[in-house]
Amino acid sequence: MAKIIIGGPPGSGKSTLMVLMKRNLRDKGINTGLVDLDLASPTLEWLEGAETKEERELKKKPWTNKLARQAKRIFNKESKKRDITLGDSPGKITYV
Repeated sequence: MAKIIIGGPPGSGKSTLMVLMKRNLRDKGINTGLVDLDLASPTLEWLEGAETKEERELKKKPWTNKLARQAKRIFNKESKKRDITLGDSPGKITYV
């Protein structure tokens, strides 16, 4: 099982890159998952058209170490289900 996390500043294309990677890997028959690790400002549902920009804005909150620990737990749990798990992380991720 492989785990890949990408982080960086807002608007730098992290989420777009991860969605494209997920699609490409799945097209090749690889069991791939994508986890939005930015629990303070989720992007993937908006990017994939499941919510509006306004709905996304309402979800935003300050980043905390508690959110970092929660994101780590979610990522580790999800990575057990897939051959490759991609993590879309905020630029503020910390090691916990």
